[in-house]
Amino acid sequence: DTTSPVFASATVDGTTLTLQYSDAASLDASNAPVAADFTVQENGSTVTVSSVSVDENLNTVTLTLASAVSAGTSVTVAYADADAGTGSPLQDMSGNDAASLSATSVSNVTGDVTDPTLAVSQIVDGDADNLVKVNDTITYTVTFSEDIDAATVTTADFGLASGSTATATIASVTEVSAGVFEVAVTATGAGSLTLEVPASAVITDVAGNALSVPVVDSDTITVDGVDPTLSSIADSDADDAVTVGETVQYTITFSEDIDAASVSLADFDNAGTATVVFDGLEEVSAGVFKLSATVSSTGTLQLRIPKTATITDVAGNALDVDPALTDEV
Repeated sequence: DTTSPVFASATVDGTTLTLQYSDAASLDASNAPVAADFTVQENGSTVTVSSVSVDENLNTVTLTLASAVSAGTSVTVAYADADAGTGSPLQDMSGNDAASLSATSVSNVTGDVTDPTLAVSQIVDGDADNLVKVNDTITYTVTFSEDIDAATVTTADFGLASGSTATATIASVTEVSAGVFEVAVTATGAGSLTLEVPASAVITDVAGNALSVPVVDSDTITVDGVDPTLSSIADSDADDAVTVGETVQYTITFSEDIDAASVSLADFDNAGTATVVFDGLEEVSAGVFKLSATVSSTGTLQLRIPKTATITDVAGNALDVDPALTDEV
């Protein structure tokens, strides 16, 4: 291990200031820095550090202050690596020194007895139509009312609410800023999906006040597990005979609503022998498209959706085009 401990955050409550570090190895509790290595200020005035302790299990450094800070004041902490002075450097068990820390803001939770809250409007899935396909990942942005202790937020603190018929896994939970987390949910089976923070969740703010649970999202996501199919191709020519220069109007009907953005002229060709120019493609209703085909040479005309077509329903499920789909005539 050659990775140095990395400072993550700091909180102060009265006379106790705690610095949280992250590292692959535990901090070395037997090699604690001295109080003089730290500088704590409250509203610009220095607060004396009386003692320092290191918890190798929690990867924390706790400073005991000679006097308590007041609620609501601005507090900063700085650390000078002892290699540049006296005392023992802050290290992990592999002997990697933590870097010096310039004056850094500390979350002052002194006197904080207010529980954090989570409004259902602050569980945002980012999916405008609330429709996804199986194996899609939905990234929720979950915003709490205040800074949350990230160590208390895990994938186990999220799940599917009662009534959900889809299956899904909570893939990851990431803190993106104070009190804001991204929750990645991967849909593994079709049905309906509603995210919740269940009654078993234990989420606290940085002062240790607990979130009241459960909290259930107000949005329900539909997980579509059905691929679209081609229902019919109908043409405007009753006798199936056209002349060079004539235009045939086709109506292409799919089994469900199709993402119109996934349908282009490139998704159609002629399976016959005549030279044909396609144009006039438009969606006339959900899952129904019109297409014009103008014949510019002799031969046969048979509309086809080739293997290269990439047509999807509104959830993103793809039309199966292997084998290619052709008009009957």
